[in-house]
Amino acid sequence: MVPSDFRLPNVANGLITRLEGTRRSYADDPESAKAEFQRISEEHVAAAADELASLDLDEHDGHRRFLEQEIRQTFLPRYTRLAERMNALESTNFGLGALGEPAGRVALVAVALVGLMFFLRLIYLPWAWPMFLVDVSVPFWPDILRVLYRRRYAAQLQELLDDLGAIQEQATTYAPSSVETEPPRPRPQREAQ
Repeated sequence: MVPSDFRLPNVANGLITRLEGTRRSYADDPESAKAEFQRISEEHVAAAADELASLDLDEHDGHRRFLEQEIRQTFLPRYTRLAERMNALESTNFGLGALGEPAGRVALVAVALVGLMFFLRLIYLPWAWPMFLVDVSVPFWPDILRVLYRRRYAAQLQELLDDLGAIQEQATTYAPSSVETEPPRPRPQREAQ
């Protein structure tokens, strides 16, 4: 039995922490990002496998191959796509472009103030209240979008970890047991009559 620290989702969780530290460094160069993600993942899996080997468990070689294969074939392609998408969103200020920059925020405050003057004149109308609230929220749109997109990104990473957990469980379901069992006894043959 492999200790829980060395199971696929836990190794991948630690790997996500390492990769997230470097993700923004390669926002402008996706090809270099893929190569760097590959290098980091190989180092991380090798370190986890070496630590597992130091525990002197019988199944560490098979689990090392399993980790290397699943991280390379399952985890890395999905993480790379998610990271590239998040880098693209961050580079465009989550779709707001220059409005997400400090000067753009000044412009958003100016737009909100102009709208505020307009909606304060119409405050007696029932339809003006929702518009008034939307107008007041305009300067906070970059922060609101940042929070929403980061929550979605975190949920996608958690979904990836959940899928890796299912892969780990499925792999151990059909793994040969280390418990010695009796070989099956041959069934008696019926005599032909």
